[in-house]
Amino acid sequence: MAQFDRSPIRMTAVELARVSYPDQVTELVRGRLVVHEPPGTRHGAIASRLLHYLTDFVYRNRLGVVFAQDTGFRIESNADTVRAPDAAFLAREHAGAIECAARVFLRDRGSPRGPRSG
Repeated sequence: MAQFDRSPIRMTAVELARVSYPDQVTELVRGRLVVHEPPGTRHGAIASRLLHYLTDFVYRNRLGVVFAQDTGFRIESNADTVRAPDAAFLAREHAGAIECAARVFLRDRGSPRGPRSG
């Protein structure tokens, strides 16, 4: 079960990046820290299958980038909200909004198996 930080002190996305709770998942909702247990086995199996099909479809059609769980997305600012969905899709035309490594991946992606596939 998720535990919300009930203190009046707000946290930013930058501060969240420095927080460490071993073996816990951390997110930020309107500046408040949320800490919860990692997903269980059944959840992981379902998320894995979803991610497999989503990734295959997106890359075969060169639609954008797919991200797995543990990728934090700041979806709101002032007070920051950072969520880590089980799977996320970012369309090719929005690639400029993400880190440089993902843009390079999109540019170099030559086939469904990737640029370094034989």
